Amino acid sequence: MEASDEMISNPTAQQEGEEINISLRITKTVSVKINKSETVGRLKTLLSQEEGIQECLQHLFLDGIRLENDKRLVDCGIYGNTTLNAYDENSVPLRLSVKIPSAKRTVMVDVRAQDTIKTVKSYIEAKENIPSDQYTLFYNGKPVEEDKTLAFLEIIGGSNSTRLLHMISNPRDTLKVSVKTLTAETVVTELRMLYTILDVKSVVESKVGYPVMSLAFGEKQLKDSKTVSYYNIVDGSILEIVPPATQIFIKWGEKSTCFQVFLWESVKNLKEAIFKTLGLPVHVQKLVFEGKTLDDSQELASYGLRKDSNIQLSAKLVHVT
Repeated sequence: MEASDEMISNPTAQQEGEEINISLRITKTVSVKINKSETVGRLKTLLSQEEGIQECLQHLFLDGIRLENDKRLVDCGIYGNTTLNAYDENSVPLRLSVKIPSAKRTVMVDVRAQDTIKTVKSYIEAKENIPSDQYTLFYNGKPVEEDKTLAFLEIIGGSNSTRLLHMISNPRDTLKVSVKTLTAETVVTELRMLYTILDVKSVVESKVGYPVMSLAFGEKQLKDSKTVSYYNIVDGSILEIVPPATQIFIKWGEKSTCFQVFLWESVKNLKEAIFKTLGLPVHVQKLVFEGKTLDDSQELASYGLRKDSNIQLSAKLVHVT
């Protein structure tokens, strides 16, 4: 292929017009000579002349990235002795398995080696109505890049190819949760997965109009430094504002000691606090409120405790044999 007059008069153009060897791997490897200043479209023309594959059916890739017809080879990073992957659109379709763990099933998708992961996801969306932005595809334990082809990723082809991808749902960045207030009302608020619990408290305070000292999710009291995602809080989860500490009095003989407690705590928690303060072992403590003996496993709130309640403490007899 001869250089143009412009290339002869312009040293830079002459350098760009240097003839290079290009190898194209189809079902066999074909080599052609072409100036690196030529376009990908021109390369397809030469391949058509060499192999009889219509230009409109050709797809050329370098490192898994599809090459556009109007791009010059040099602009695509092709300088010489480069091997491209060339695919014929009429190539035989192959079947790919996609495992969906969340649905406990596997779907089958017809693909071609030159399809990118993005294209595969569009097939899945058309077949299963699962939006492509809601999940990531994994192969051999790693997430696969969406602009790479199945052939480049060696998902299609090769003796060890399993043709099996795993679909893993992407965590939602924004979610709606319900929060039970101190007045037993429920408010709905929007959170982000990376909010800390301290952030969540601020959001809830802006909704309810009073300070939120503590939040609980299920039976766990949430720590300020942890994130929403750490506690596996998801869309539709229910949080609860924990009432502030309540002052109660433990009467033991002639003595009366003040304790600050959370009414959602268990009786055993209170006994442990009494042990730390008064030194009376948990297993010998007997607590009585309004004539009822408090059971270790029950919440303090279940006995109707309120601010300034008086609980009688006595020591149970322990028989030693």
